[in-house]
Amino acid sequence: MSINDINLNQKTGYRFRMIHVVRLFQLLFFLSTAQIIVAQQRLFTNQQHFGVEDGLPQSFISGIVQDEDGFIWLATLDGFSRYDGRGFKTIRYNPKENTGLAANAINNIERLENNSITLYYSSTQADDFNLRSFKVSRNTTRSQLAKIPNAKWQTNRVGFNTSNWFFMMANHKGMGWLNSKTGKVYYANRANGMLQKDTINAIVESSEGKLYLVSENGVQVGDTSARKFEWIPFATNVKKEVPNNLTNAFGEYFSIIGLPGNRLAIAEAGRINLLDISKRTSKILSPPPSAKPAPAPGNVGLQADKQGNVYFENGGRIFRITAAGEMKLLWENPTNGLRISAFYIDRSNVLWVSVDAQGLLKIDLQALHFQSYKYDANFISDIMVQAGVKKVVLPQEWKNVQAPYFFRQASDSRGNLFAVSNWLDQDEVYQLNQQGFRSFKILPEHTSYSAMLTMPNGAICVYDQLAAAWHSWKSPD
Repeated sequence: MSINDINLNQKTGYRFRMIHVVRLFQLLFFLSTAQIIVAQQRLFTNQQHFGVEDGLPQSFISGIVQDEDGFIWLATLDGFSRYDGRGFKTIRYNPKENTGLAANAINNIERLENNSITLYYSSTQADDFNLRSFKVSRNTTRSQLAKIPNAKWQTNRVGFNTSNWFFMMANHKGMGWLNSKTGKVYYANRANGMLQKDTINAIVESSEGKLYLVSENGVQVGDTSARKFEWIPFATNVKKEVPNNLTNAFGEYFSIIGLPGNRLAIAEAGRINLLDISKRTSKILSPPPSAKPAPAPGNVGLQADKQGNVYFENGGRIFRITAAGEMKLLWENPTNGLRISAFYIDRSNVLWVSVDAQGLLKIDLQALHFQSYKYDANFISDIMVQAGVKKVVLPQEWKNVQAPYFFRQASDSRGNLFAVSNWLDQDEVYQLNQQGFRSFKILPEHTSYSAMLTMPNGAICVYDQLAAAWHSWKSPD
């Protein structure tokens, strides 16, 4: 069948060309990821930056949360700020307000129930803040932690996203917790009959109120009353905590959170440990090594999004573990040496990130980002090189700065990309696929074409605008 037998109007031809332009970039992306890895800096076009000039009280952000009404709240070292999608409202310490902030320097924040959060000013000073009334309730009981004999409460091996404050006992003698509302202290150990194991390596409370006490050889799960614990033996791969010292008050970098479905996630020594209590399994995931110098870890660790998927920071990068158990890179810090001080994924799948004293970034994870490259020759030649074609085999004419304006291409269903260039009267067709790059002469000499497409029967067609005719031939593969 000849192309002259096909009646294509101008609109249909344009639609065909646009479809194949899209397919070209899809094919080139596939080939570039399959054949070659190029060290290029990413340009994230799906992100927005906010600084002091936009209303932030300070460019250093120590904590980020979202409330039940959808507002984003930001802790800084100079006040507490709310972003409503248009601007920032900042709340600061006022000595005349009894129900206001106790200080402007807020080191971290944690989300609680009833649309309230805990503001951590220091290790012993923390307040509850109502996100609707803007009123503060003083947490005067936290200072009791320092008075409990043999209590090890300054540890990242304890989950802090709860109204209770947990601690482990020195010399592995069980654990306890301080109820921040009543001020009462409770203990659980073998001596009082509540535990089967006194050696506890990590503690966390789930959103349902269950306590999980993790040891190397099992997990003790407490009911919501925290009065009865069930021992579930299996190899957790969670090591004992490194003893505290003056230079490292929190031991090695460690974080633990509870997940839906009787599961836990633990970050330790640069790896992620996923514990499934019901299945009695431990799965270790290790992030890929970073090509950049890794900054020191910040004061943020594991978090979970609204779907219960874990996300975390590693080496200046933000990863998320999908429901299928795969580790996906969400964002990478383009600035070497600066640590991520806070990050958060809201319920709209927007990632909020703050890098040391660099303000706030809002990144839409549902929008694709692009990578930026500096031209070596021109768009066509460079993108072919990115797809794996060696520079020496590219036509010399393609390297001219004007050549991209005369470039036409089409791809077929078998993964072949066909390209032609009308620059300087070229009459060769080039084919690119996973087997390589080659050329063959097929066009009449002295043609000038404005379109190229492939047909369902495998035919390749170009339109010669000088002859006002279509040329058609069978694909060589």
